[in-house]
Amino acid sequence: MIENILGIRNLVGGAGLLLAILAIGGCTPPDRGTGLFTREYLVAEGFEIDWTAKQKGTAFLVEEKANKVLKTLSLEEGGKFTFSVAGVSSEQQFRTLFGVKFAEAEFCLYFIPDGQMGLNE
Repeated sequence: MIENILGIRNLVGGAGLLLAILAIGGCTPPDRGTGLFTREYLVAEGFEIDWTAKQKGTAFLVEEKANKVLKTLSLEEGGKFTFSVAGVSSEQQFRTLFGVKFAEAEFCLYFIPDGQMGLNE
């Protein structure tokens, strides 16, 4: 019985040590985001976005807290992507549309040029 208790204690201690190492060292490489897309493709963020593509590709509007793609748009060079929450009149409407509270929302626009992947793996 003592051997079982010691084995469990060592197992729990080892798991705790592993978690501590991961917390200190981090789990995500520095060039990657924690959401759907790598951070290198982040081109704009906020509650008002007006962005122009420098080349052909696809824009993805993402609400980061809910990890949810809200809009996808194929753009040609010079194409515009616009987004605004100005027309949303209540907290309930905001939550229904975007899946999060207004105070917690984090809108990010990612642009993936044609021929590139851009997804976090």
